[in-house]
This record gives sequence, C-alpha cells and structure tokens, in this order.
Amino acid sequence: MSVTSRSAATAVHPTPQGQAAIPTSDGALLAMRRVLLRTRAVVQCVGLSRSQIYSLASEGKFPRPIKHASNLSCWASDEIQAWIDARVAERDAALTATPSERQGGRGHD
Repeated sequence: MSVTSRSAATAVHPTPQGQAAIPTSDGALLAMRRVLLRTRAVVQCVGLSRSQIYSLASEGKFPRPIKHASNLSCWASDEIQAWIDARVAERDAALTATPSERQGGRGHD
C-alpha cells in the first residue's frame, strides 16, 4: 500500500510504549512524548463529532483545546490518550462491579 496523500504521510502513529511517533523522510518513526493533534485527528481518535468534542470540553468532560492560531485549535495527544484511558477504565470498572454496585448501591430487599 503506498501513501499518496500528504495527510497520510504526516500521520501520527502510536508506539508500543503509548508514545506518539511521526514518520521521518527515510521511513523511520521519530518518537515524541506529546504532539498537538488537529480537530480532524481528535475526531478520528475518539469517535465523537466535532460539535460533541467542543460541547464536552466546555462542560469540563473532555480536554480543552489549545489555540494554536486565531482559527486553529489543537489538543495535546497525551491528554486525549488519558481521556481514552479513563473511558476504558470506567468500562472495565462497570464490568467488574457487583450487581448491587451497578444499581447504584441498592440491593434487592
């Protein structure tokens, strides 16, 4: 498979250590601890729409964007990864909860 678009050629790739990596001109991956992600990349990463992302951010339920230019917002990749990890942890906690914990602590008396 060949890379034909500029956006695909400059895509951010995850590494096994959870760091971000960007491809260099020789095809190697340059590891980075934190990169700024544009809105389109965040939409693809989290599966939410642009408007849902901004709404959740304004409610304090999603990382706030970083104004990179007057009309350009970006997000820190580590903050997005932490938000995803928290959703996975919430899911896993719900799966391991006892039936009474799933019902808000109420038992069947």
